[in-house]
Amino acid sequence: MDPAFVQDVLRVMERMKARGFPMVLLEGFRSAERQNRLAGGSTKVTQAKGGESKHQYGLAADLAPVRGGKVVISGSRMARLSCTRRALSASRAVAMIGAEGRV
Repeated sequence: MDPAFVQDVLRVMERMKARGFPMVLLEGFRSAERQNRLAGGSTKVTQAKGGESKHQYGLAADLAPVRGGKVVISGSRMARLSCTRRALSASRAVAMIGAEGRV
């Protein structure tokens, strides 16, 4: 993963934890093959095919909150945060998630 992006993601995770929302990294780099499986599966995790996702370039990460010692994964925006280098600003991401007040 891009070193500067990794630092951004770590800052988001630290700020979320400080606000009472510990996060875990679900996935960073993805191979084109994995991306194609996620895009082509019956649950359609993503629309981006191999080569179309920033995951293949080390510029995207998927985070999920931890509640009661368990990773919470669901379809809600609050339960999963996708970060990209272009869109990620640690304070912006924290504000976006914190605005809803709960995870």
